[in-house]
Amino acid sequence: MPSNLTPDEIQDLVTYSFCLEVLSDKDGCTTRYKDIPGKPLHDFISSAIVSGKYFRLLARDIVDGKNPGVFDYLLNALLDSRKISSSKLINFGLLQMMFIVVYVRLIDQNPRTIFESLNNLVKRKDIRDVDKLGRGHLEAWKDSTKNYRRNFQIPASESIYDFYLNNIINPIRSDDIGGIHWTEEFVNGFPTIRHFYDYFEKTTGSLAERIKGAYDSFDKKYIRIGVIADMCAVAIFLHLSFQQP
Repeated sequence: MPSNLTPDEIQDLVTYSFCLEVLSDKDGCTTRYKDIPGKPLHDFISSAIVSGKYFRLLARDIVDGKNPGVFDYLLNALLDSRKISSSKLINFGLLQMMFIVVYVRLIDQNPRTIFESLNNLVKRKDIRDVDKLGRGHLEAWKDSTKNYRRNFQIPASESIYDFYLNNIINPIRSDDIGGIHWTEEFVNGFPTIRHFYDYFEKTTGSLAERIKGAYDSFDKKYIRIGVIADMCAVAIFLHLSFQQP
């Protein structure tokens, strides 16, 4: 079923979701009240603004029937974010996940089937997705202080799912806890996005209050806070995309 959202609306929703997540009050993350060292608020806001247009371009390609790859604009979004960011790239994971979720939302406007469609998309065999996801990793990690990231090699894979499954079978580093948590999201059907999305759907109050409530309800002992924040942002987008104007 085609999307009921225009490319301009997609850009607005993505930018709003990026900004609202980081501005919301929550423990352990950069917020409007405090900066986490190396991750200042203005980097997140600036990246949200400059990367939004690439989601509009992806939406336009899908609406025009061009059959784009999921990550056709990932590298451009990363490079534009780097121009403004005052330190390292802080939104690489978030951009990856948002491109996937936006793509799915553009081809499925049924909230009952959206997570099934999400799982189907990441398992779709498309070498373009693997290649451009790998190129994104190479760009994001080329200046990393961690040798295993600077020496990253694109795994032989046929789908986004296989790309991340390979990191469980052949982990880059067994002590890269954040990377393991990130990989498990793809392999296990995006449980953290589901948690936030379900919470937003079932609760009332302002969205800022519900974001804080969702964070507070989440058991943070078992997953890195940065992964939680990224999944929250895409869940905000998903939730808002199904709301009536």
